[in-house]
Amino acid sequence: MKQARNFGVESLFFGGDGWNPELFGFAGDAVDGSYFIQQWDESSLLEESLRLIEDYTNSPYGEIMEINSDLPMTYDAIMVLIDAIKRAGNLEPRDIRDSLAETDNYRGATGTIRFNENGDPLKSATILRFEKGKALFVTNVFP
Repeated sequence: MKQARNFGVESLFFGGDGWNPELFGFAGDAVDGSYFIQQWDESSLLEESLRLIEDYTNSPYGEIMEINSDLPMTYDAIMVLIDAIKRAGNLEPRDIRDSLAETDNYRGATGTIRFNENGDPLKSATILRFEKGKALFVTNVFP
């Protein structure tokens, strides 16, 4: 980004979930105004996300570990599985698999989750923007 700016490139940069505020250490203010996608951000105002943050903060773990995107993603993965087991009505692997494949618009902490015909998960994405040394929440995008 720094090199691009030095060559006169004035366009916005867009990145994936590998980007984070540490990018400022490498690119400085050249990163300002750039957008990137994450799986989750604690600034998200999703009801399930706010509930998870509150529950976690008030738990014994909230005192020793800070919340990062791994927590809500893991939480959602477990809760989607639990939901599939409940809908299957038993613990037979084939029934759970079929129930999991039928998951449609599950509302989790990271957003809405469903599976396509190939079994690939389709879920919400969080868009953030770099500004003055911070990553700022912009919006959630739902598939």
